[in-house]
Amino acid sequence: MLRYSSLPIRVIFGRWGIGIGCFINPSGIAVDLKGRILVADNGNHRIQIFSSNGEFIKEFGGLGSKPMQFKHPSGIAVNSKNEILVADTDNHRIQIFDSEGEEVISDFYGFNNPSGITVDSKDEIFVTDEGTRQIIALQISGEIVTRFGSSVFSGIRICHKDRLIVTNNIGHKVNIFDYNGDPIKEFGCEGSGPGQFKNPTGIAIDSKNRIIVADTNNHRIQIFGSNEEFITGLGSEGSRPGQFHCPNRIGIDSRDRILITDTLNNRIQILPNLGFLIERDAFLKMSVEYLLKEFDGEFIALLNGHVVVHDENEDDFYETVFKKYGDEHLYIKKINRNSLKEIGMFNEGGKNDGIL
Repeated sequence: MLRYSSLPIRVIFGRWGIGIGCFINPSGIAVDLKGRILVADNGNHRIQIFSSNGEFIKEFGGLGSKPMQFKHPSGIAVNSKNEILVADTDNHRIQIFDSEGEEVISDFYGFNNPSGITVDSKDEIFVTDEGTRQIIALQISGEIVTRFGSSVFSGIRICHKDRLIVTNNIGHKVNIFDYNGDPIKEFGCEGSGPGQFKNPTGIAIDSKNRIIVADTNNHRIQIFGSNEEFITGLGSEGSRPGQFHCPNRIGIDSRDRILITDTLNNRIQILPNLGFLIERDAFLKMSVEYLLKEFDGEFIALLNGHVVVHDENEDDFYETVFKKYGDEHLYIKKINRNSLKEIGMFNEGGKNDGIL
């Protein structure tokens, strides 16, 4: 009987606060050409830069309306010159900085609460402007090319075939447009089932053209194939690793790791690439079937991505480790009950107490 599941979190960093490496409602997230993680620290009115492993490097910004200042920045992106583009939401502008955030290259006005931002291969800019309920396309010079759409759009990315894919926050769905603003298709509806959304916000595309959506008020991440078919959902509401409280925006790095601003938990979580997750899910299914048959036991938990089974006849515990030995995937080892207690797998009554 499956009682719990967990995500193999690679990195977690951040907590609530105003100090370096702390966040207040982190929003936008991007990865620059050096592999560094850029976070729009919305409530602290700044941008923070971290290494690929979440180590703090630097910050820039601060509350205000002058150049180099922000008022609740929401979106962030990087262009081919490694310049940093920020949707400075409550200042109703876009600011573009050099790669270190030390100099303003350009700033563009004419927005009303810009939220999401992305660039294409020609460094043309696309912005979701929540106040006007439009998507705005700009040339690199800042000249507005077109406006289209009529909803509160949030996250925006370029997907394959040079299309724009956006989260429709109040429509509880995802919309796809061509560069002219003509609608191509949409998917999703309001709900909590697979392929349904509740106020989705962030969106990203990995190297296999899979679509990753921050299903914000369902407190989870949903994954879709390149043809918008549902693949899987990840996470649940909570504050443990692999759980979320209003995940907001999503980034993808060069290794296809998934970077998530876990906004109301005031932290960043990084998941391994989807290829690992898909292979792991197939492995877990095989592990469960094998162990239940082999030991006549009960599937009790996933522990850091490992299957744990209780052999009821011998009152022993076994786990499978996700490693490959030649063509073999299964590596089984016995676990001492006391070690499970030590890491919090069981409470004093001996019952399953969750996943760490």
